[in-house]
Amino acid sequence: MPPATWPWCRRSPASAPRCAPRTSLGRLGGEEFIVLMPNTDSASGISAGERIRQGFSAAPLRMGGDQRTVTLSIGVAVLAPADRLFSQLLQRADRAMYAAKNAGRDLVMADAMSGWESPGTASRE
Repeated sequence: MPPATWPWCRRSPASAPRCAPRTSLGRLGGEEFIVLMPNTDSASGISAGERIRQGFSAAPLRMGGDQRTVTLSIGVAVLAPADRLFSQLLQRADRAMYAAKNAGRDLVMADAMSGWESPGTASRE
């Protein structure tokens, strides 16, 4: 799916430039997805994760007569010099995601190696 079609990219013209053409979205399995954002630092990753989280929260899911708010727990990891395998990056993002879930869900958290000052930085704007 091209970035320009993603809901959080279309919401406002101000956010559209942040959805670079080389950004990729994929499903890892179950309810886990990955967004790859080349040349992105931790702060930008947290910001993008927060826009994604807010975008889903702002668009309730309607099924039949029911309306449900979707929550996301997002883990952010930045490629580190020590990473020799892509799986190392994914493991750190996964740990950050589970830290977000354990901290109360519907949060964005970064792992310790992503240049953030703590093992997980929670964001709930």
